[in-house]
Amino acid sequence: EEINSQNDTPLHQYGEGAKKLFRFLVQVTIQKGKKLLINEKGRKRYIDIENITHITCEGHISTIHTIDNKSISVYKLLKEFEKELQEYKFVRTHHNSICWLFNVSEYKKINKKHILVLKNDQKVEISARKSFLVCIFLSSKGKCKV
Repeated sequence: EEINSQNDTPLHQYGEGAKKLFRFLVQVTIQKGKKLLINEKGRKRYIDIENITHITCEGHISTIHTIDNKSISVYKLLKEFEKELQEYKFVRTHHNSICWLFNVSEYKKINKKHILVLKNDQKVEISARKSFLVCIFLSSKGKCKV
């Protein structure tokens, strides 16, 4: 049985949400060190998935944004990245972007726009429809008030 190390209370007493969050955190631990193969300007290379903050897209060109503020443009549809990275818990945040929520430092609403502030201080707009679901996850980490 899973035990909470702070007070040895079984995890199941915290409800289904706690169990889901625990499974999610285990999955993130498992994916540490995983790499994404990309084809950049005709050459193949690997990127550490945990270094990707978000991916944006204009037409068939997707731009991978990393934690060290680098951008890599590749000829690939966003929905292909979304499908490929789904198991790593990347979430569609807008019609033209996906984001890895573990690289989010906070959620803000500025002038009726929903914004995710990333660990590297980049800002990503999130659709109003998606903001509620993302905020539920972030509230469990103290980064959003629901």
